[in-house]
Amino acid sequence: MLDGQPIVLLACSERFKKEVAVPVREALGAQGVRGIIISDEPHLSRTPTDPDSKVNSYLDASDAMVALCTPDNRLDDVTIECRQNVVLEIQRTFDRPSLRHRVQVVKAPGGGCRATSTPHTTGSMLTT
Repeated sequence: MLDGQPIVLLACSERFKKEVAVPVREALGAQGVRGIIISDEPHLSRTPTDPDSKVNSYLDASDAMVALCTPDNRLDDVTIECRQNVVLEIQRTFDRPSLRHRVQVVKAPGGGCRATSTPHTTGSMLTT
């Protein structure tokens, strides 16, 4: 919560922010929930100015997280994957017991996420 308002962190790529994340933020706002797009927000008070601290401070303040997995990167094998910052924010969310069961992963039709293993997870964290 921030300023007494429930917070939903919206993980998204800059490329699709205006098209995908901003409408979700507006819909949340209409329901009295503050949708946070980290790149649009200032650093919270008493937070170091590095990007990791900014992400962590907003995750700590969040009541839930929605990952908007959009088709950002086309790989040589024609696989499409979402931006790694989105995957990392999902991972950080799962690392927090208070948010672990409050994550919604939304995948764009026709791609957007692919199975990803990380040192902090066993097996696949995201599936297509």
